[in-house]
Amino acid sequence: MIESFSCLNLRCFEKKEFLFEKQFTLIEGKNGAGKTTVLEGIFLSVRGKSFLTGKLSNLVKNGEDFFKVKTGINGNYIDVFYSKRERKKEFLLNGKRERILRVSLMFPLFIFNGRLLNFIRSDTITLYKFFNIILSLYDKAYLKAYNEYSRALKEKRSLLTLQAKNDSIEPWNIILMERSNIIREKRKVFVKKINNILKENNFVLYRENSLKEENKSVFERELKEKRVLAGCHRDRFFILKNNKDMRFFYSSGQQKNIFFDVLTAVGKVFGEKTGQKPVLLLDDFDSEFDLSNLKYCLNNVLESFQIILTTTDKAKYSDFDYNLISL
Repeated sequence: MIESFSCLNLRCFEKKEFLFEKQFTLIEGKNGAGKTTVLEGIFLSVRGKSFLTGKLSNLVKNGEDFFKVKTGINGNYIDVFYSKRERKKEFLLNGKRERILRVSLMFPLFIFNGRLLNFIRSDTITLYKFFNIILSLYDKAYLKAYNEYSRALKEKRSLLTLQAKNDSIEPWNIILMERSNIIREKRKVFVKKINNILKENNFVLYRENSLKEENKSVFERELKEKRVLAGCHRDRFFILKNNKDMRFFYSSGQQKNIFFDVLTAVGKVFGEKTGQKPVLLLDDFDSEFDLSNLKYCLNNVLESFQIILTTTDKAKYSDFDYNLISL
């Protein structure tokens, strides 16, 4: 559980401190008050990067040379320091340097905002990345296999571009096939767990790429086209309701409802494994929702996550017990 957050020279904040005393925290303020910045700082602490920008220098307050953030979570403290002048960043867990990957695995944390859902509505690659991140945080063996797969994939792509001989590519093909088998099996098991929790005819479909790595004709095509055509990186996930793809057959509000049912199931799967609720940061949550659907979705995810939510209108949440932060 996120217990506290403080920052120095982070975007619009010179110095701020916040306490999170309940399972549900509401951050209220006008546009530009810094609501999303609080979520960004918490996300940075646990995942090592911003969900808005790829450059940490963009997070430094105008006129300053550095920022610091400190997040208290489950009795631990994560400190992040970044110097724009020195281009130096440092992550500390309880005062000691720590790899951000280990921190991410220790404290599962997810972000939802309108931009994520818009991407999921428009393509299947974003949903694939979404589930890939979830599985990487859920299962260390999955993360290890996927990292090894990614390295082998990079080598194979390079050799195909250079038109290397078959015998130099074959060892990488063997690694890719072996890791693909591990990755696909773990994906199937995880999706089954999600589907066992989902209700109201919602369903996650995992579909493997139809082109198989062991097929010689596929390999010949790869050599000819100088690109990788087979492998688990070309698999896809789909979210269905009543056997229909949510992207094409449902309104914006319905899509959001369906996606939050999946998020709820994800939180429950993590909770069953760790005995603790993961953290869900909600930015731009209440757009596209009427009041009844807002309450339905929020009640569901509160069963599975600690929620930190930004809003311009706390009145929408009058039926909930929350910790209020006003900016």
